[in-house]
Amino acid sequence: MRRANLLKNLDLLDIRNLRPVEIPILVSLLLLAFYWRLCGYMWRAIWLDEAYTLMIASMHHPHHTILFSNLYNTTPGLYELIVYLVGKWVGYKVEYIRLISVFFSSLSTYFVYRALRDWYGTFAGLIGSILFIYQNYSVSFAHEIRNYALLGCFVLWLFGHSGGG
Repeated sequence: MRRANLLKNLDLLDIRNLRPVEIPILVSLLLLAFYWRLCGYMWRAIWLDEAYTLMIASMHHPHHTILFSNLYNTTPGLYELIVYLVGKWVGYKVEYIRLISVFFSSLSTYFVYRALRDWYGTFAGLIGSILFIYQNYSVSFAHEIRNYALLGCFVLWLFGHSGGG
C-alpha cells in the first residue's frame, strides 16, 4: 500500500489525468515546439558562458562536475551533470549538447498547457501553449547551452503543481 502511494506521487508529468482527446493535441504541440526550437538553433557559434558550461561538464568525473559547478559557478550543478552524461553518451559537439535545452524548452510547453487547462479550461491551455511555443525568450533560451530552459521547465512544473492560480 505504501509503495503504491509512493509510485503515485512519482508521476511527475501527471499523465493519468489526461483525457484521450488531449493526447493528439499534446503530441502535436510538443512536436511543433520541438520543430520551432530546432529552426536556427545552430545559427551562431558558442558564446563564452556556453563554453564555460561545456568546460565544467567535460570534467573527467561527474563528482568534479557537480562540485566545481556548486562551488565556483552561480548555478546549481544539475544542468552541467546532464550535459556531462549526454556528452559522455553522444560526444560534446555543440549540435548535440544544445538539444538538451531544446528538449527542456519543448517539454515546458506541456506544463504550460497543463497549468492553464487545469485553471481555465482546455481552450486556455491550447492558446497559452501556442503562445509559449512562439514566445521569443523561450525560443532563444532553447538555443543556449545554459540552464535557462531547464530552470523554466522546473518552474512551470512547480507552477502547474501548486494547486491553482
